[in-house]
Amino acid sequence: MRRNDPVPTRDRILDAAQRLFEAQGYNATGVAEILRESGANSGSLYHFFGSKEDLLVAVLRRHVERLDQDILGPAAGQSEDAVERVLALFDGYRRSLRASDFRSGCPVGDLALEVADVSPAAQEQVAKYFDDWCDGVRGWLEASGNCLPPNTDPARTARLLLTVVQGALMQGRALRSVAPFDECVDQLRVLLQWRSSGGRRTKRRRRR
Repeated sequence: MRRNDPVPTRDRILDAAQRLFEAQGYNATGVAEILRESGANSGSLYHFFGSKEDLLVAVLRRHVERLDQDILGPAAGQSEDAVERVLALFDGYRRSLRASDFRSGCPVGDLALEVADVSPAAQEQVAKYFDDWCDGVRGWLEASGNCLPPNTDPARTARLLLTVVQGALMQGRALRSVAPFDECVDQLRVLLQWRSSGGRRTKRRRRR
């Protein structure tokens, strides 16, 4: 990039690292490649981050900070209804999976296993991302009051939803198909749309 680029050097490095980590993984991405992609020099990278591991932690922290803006917020904006929000959230992941040609689904989920042994700081950011995701979805479920069967714990349900979406994305990437994802989501539609008031199920929306 040109030196008069208005994007600050630190942000350019972060942007480049995030793109490369998502596209090819942490271990397959070299520092030289990040520098080339960002147009920065090695002195700038090590001034801001100290090491490649520190850069990884910064990328993960950025995902945590932008979770509501990039993931939860758009889904919440689709409806006031908790079930519709959850379905919109899952639909967003499904669209990302297809748009990336099955190379990526959830940027943090894609990195989670690879970076588990990199550093405690990286593990902490991954855990915080997943916890914040669950807290956001739990809040939707608690606010709805009647989208879960009686005696169902919203926090544990949110954790179940996280587990389902991450597993579905993993299978989708491995098989290069949305079929496993759709099968999981179809069953979740049945479970989540069972209203505790009278055991009514809402009509199922047809996916396009």
